[in-house]
Amino acid sequence: MDPINIVGGVDTRWESSSRRPRHDRTADRHPIVPSDNPRIPGAGSVDGQPRHHRSCRCRRNWHLRRRTHQSASPGKRRSCGSAPTEPAAAPIPRQVRPDRRGRCSERALANDGTVIPKRQNGPVEAIRALRTARLGAVKARSAATNTLRSMIITAPDELRSKLPSAGLPNKIINACAGLRPDPDRLSDPTQASKASLRSIAKRAQHLADEIRILDDQIDALLTQTAPTTLAVFGMGPDTTAALVVTAGDNPDRLRSEAAFARLCGVAPIPASSGRTTRHRLDRGGDRAANRALHIAIIVRMRYCERTRAYVERRTGEGRTKPESSAASKRYLAREVCRTIRADYAALQTPI
Repeated sequence: MDPINIVGGVDTRWESSSRRPRHDRTADRHPIVPSDNPRIPGAGSVDGQPRHHRSCRCRRNWHLRRRTHQSASPGKRRSCGSAPTEPAAAPIPRQVRPDRRGRCSERALANDGTVIPKRQNGPVEAIRALRTARLGAVKARSAATNTLRSMIITAPDELRSKLPSAGLPNKIINACAGLRPDPDRLSDPTQASKASLRSIAKRAQHLADEIRILDDQIDALLTQTAPTTLAVFGMGPDTTAALVVTAGDNPDRLRSEAAFARLCGVAPIPASSGRTTRHRLDRGGDRAANRALHIAIIVRMRYCERTRAYVERRTGEGRTKPESSAASKRYLAREVCRTIRADYAALQTPI
């Protein structure tokens, strides 16, 4: 008979449970996780404090003598170890049940559902770090611009009449940055408003300079790392950086271009009903990569003759424009996946 494997794990979800006493939420729970038949009763757990470790071992051995297993809640486990035991008197048949995400112990022992993680020691990781800084600067600049617009609306009439309340952000920022408040009269609401508007405008200008510097750095890295992907029609530095970061430093971990499409959230999912045959896009995946593909498709639908001809043909077949755009995203994901793999192969080839 085959040995019975028992796995002891830690349910970290128990730490934040509202049903647990507040004074006892710092201690982990050590459940005994089954690997052969999770439906046999006898579930239980003990606190993760050192004084309860012996109780955990005694309870495990008691259940082994009874040839039963204990089950655990489907939370995350911090650590686990297996201890094979002698076979039971009568083998317990494994029940055929659908795969559950919560059965972490069974999936770990069966080596099922494992994935290859993205590496973080290459140029793509450097692009990700710079792109994170750029996204933060863009968000801060947008917040500063919105603050300027709202403060101009509530400014005194004398000051509001001299400033543009609408228009491009740079027009408002430059107008506010040119204000000259009197530091000796800050008790006056007009002078205080000038000082605050000038301060926010200077901040927005500094963030704009920071964004330009980061754009140049990202563009230089993309030219070295992914020149083929950057040359795809409709792909710019921002969209290329988003898709390259999604693929990672080891895009060979992706099984196929279909897996890359699913990762980007552009894989078609059947959504037919009755006599209507249609597909919808996957609402999961990396939303930054999905946004990059959407922006690239918008550009191609306006300037790329091949994409425009495809959309017109699909529209003539009775498809709507969003459905044609969704299909175009899927084709673009296939093309981008191939170019990313080509760039990765060129990057790994020694010169």
